[in-house]
Amino acid sequence: IAGQLGVERVEAARARRAGLEPAARRQSLRDDWRRLLGTVESSVNPRVTMHSTQRMGGVIVERMVLEVENRISVPLLLLIPENNAKRRSPVVVAIAQQGKQAFIRNRAQQLAELLEGGVAVCLPDLRGTGETRSSGDTHGRTSASTNLSSTELMLGQTLLGARLRDLRSVLAY
Repeated sequence: IAGQLGVERVEAARARRAGLEPAARRQSLRDDWRRLLGTVESSVNPRVTMHSTQRMGGVIVERMVLEVENRISVPLLLLIPENNAKRRSPVVVAIAQQGKQAFIRNRAQQLAELLEGGVAVCLPDLRGTGETRSSGDTHGRTSASTNLSSTELMLGQTLLGARLRDLRSVLAY
């Protein structure tokens, strides 16, 4: 039943947008996502509250904490190939529920390939992920993750929308 309902809703949404110009179609999509996710635009310019840099085997590692909203911080690592440190290079932003440390542990080979190819890598811990996650790794009905998600809903927002705001702030920085 749920699958059929999903198909019907997608078809209806496509039909609503079929006659629209590309700009109006994009705006319609944004409006629909905003209705589902809540506010997704960041309201302030992110501010660096902590920053350190070190070199590790041909890679410049920048550790920083961005304040993306009042009292909401996103810790992140920026890995820059040393030979690209003086010029702009492409950047891959990678996120994981378990956070940047698990990403490094489980995807070290892929990260190394990107860095060797001259691509910088940004690893943020968005709200409720990695080191910003509350204790416990479960997602049951009494878990910290569920508590965070339900609090966002009570405030008229969604956890996914808040994480998207965080990500957009990282991209803006």
